[in-house]
Amino acid sequence: MSIKGLAPVPRHKTLAEDTYDRLRSAIMTGAVRPGEKISARSVADSAQVSFTPAREAIGRLISEGALELVGPKTIIVPQLSLQSLSEIYKIRINVEVMAAEIATPNMTRSLIFKLEETQDELETLRKLDSYQASLELNEQFHFLIYKACNMPRLIAIIESLWLQVGPSFNFLLTPDSLPEDPIGYHRTMIEGLKNNNPKQVSDAICADLEFGFQRLKDLIQSME
Repeated sequence: MSIKGLAPVPRHKTLAEDTYDRLRSAIMTGAVRPGEKISARSVADSAQVSFTPAREAIGRLISEGALELVGPKTIIVPQLSLQSLSEIYKIRINVEVMAAEIATPNMTRSLIFKLEETQDELETLRKLDSYQASLELNEQFHFLIYKACNMPRLIAIIESLWLQVGPSFNFLLTPDSLPEDPIGYHRTMIEGLKNNNPKQVSDAICADLEFGFQRLKDLIQSME
């Protein structure tokens, strides 16, 4: 029998859940490279936890396809083929545009302000050649928009796609200067959100994803 008026005790994350979230985020934002070996020891040492939560986190990510068991004790970050990257890109275009169009009328002034702050910081990091840190902010930027659609199942689909493609962002780490195009696309998204214009936002997202995919495709082909 429940007691009316007694609020549930807040449930904090377990070490395994927190380790999983942190490792998952690292994979999504390209902190690990395709083909890189991942061990319970390396995860435990990095997250400063014991082997048990590290093993549980790795096991969950193997089941989600973010990590791959290639031997009895060998776990790696999968390296996607161009065909797989192309498939993911085509799906991303559809689901991310859907999320953004639904989210546009839900974007409050405070959310747009947060988006602008994130973009300002992202641009600062790019100028400092802090590319890895800028990838984390790029993820934050996109999901600030997508999560405003208030459709958790759609967000879960988008996150699963980022989880697969995230490590491939490492291929964009080249000696060449970073192109300015993505900055323009992000600024156009912000403008479209301020104007409550879903088409302007979705067009900018399409351009952003298309540019990123083509650049990634060209770089991978040049390495073959």
